[in-house]
Amino acid sequence: MKRKNPFRFLDLPAELRCKVYESIDFSSTWHTLERCCTRMDNYTWPVPPRAAVYDSHIVFIRPYVHIDILLTCKLVHQEAREILQTRAKQCQKAPLRYLGDFSGASALTAQHGVLRGCIGLSRFPVGQLQKTTHDFLRLCRSYIKGLRRVSDGLCTIEITITHKPGATYAREVFVMAMRMQNGYLHKLHHVDSPLRLVFVHRSPLPRVQYGDIQAWVPEGLERYGWDDILQEGDREGPGTFVRVLGKKEFQKHVDGLEWY
Repeated sequence: MKRKNPFRFLDLPAELRCKVYESIDFSSTWHTLERCCTRMDNYTWPVPPRAAVYDSHIVFIRPYVHIDILLTCKLVHQEAREILQTRAKQCQKAPLRYLGDFSGASALTAQHGVLRGCIGLSRFPVGQLQKTTHDFLRLCRSYIKGLRRVSDGLCTIEITITHKPGATYAREVFVMAMRMQNGYLHKLHHVDSPLRLVFVHRSPLPRVQYGDIQAWVPEGLERYGWDDILQEGDREGPGTFVRVLGKKEFQKHVDGLEWY
């Protein structure tokens, strides 16, 4: 079998090599906090529906900056360093991202929950927490601190809320609908700098069964209080906003969380 000659990257013109450096995608690193590992009660982190009880988690997503190519040789290091540094700075200014179901999102935004520190809404002492929760919270708070340094004080946080097809949820959907209303979370004390909080979810909302309310129609629930909720593009600056996506758009958005 005839051997193929190796591709000689350095034989390309410098302009083409720079195009290659510019096309390098930055992947993301996912840190997951499972509900079963936190020992939190039902009030702080609501128990999800039976059909999704093992899926309740919160994922903290941050960019992973690739520097391996800089170790190739001195010439590549000189050419690629400035390009990758510029890309890395752009990633640092990107919104802080979370992914979770309605129960997890409820835990992140609970008024007296320890996980509020993950979105910059409290200064709870992390030393009194269970180790898994402590480590997750410390990592998130550290990233928020760095994000504030490079984003002129305004911290943007994006929470993508998923739900399992066919599952019937309970009070956590009502809770999140209320918290999405503009101003609710900002009545709480946010720490150090203004906060722009964006909830991303798929339409329609899941079915809900809570007390005497039997299986609310999702479309009706979305209309409830929707005039009080600002869409993401309504204005700049701090506030609470939503981005409502259709099924295909939402899946594309979730797939895109793999990259920055």
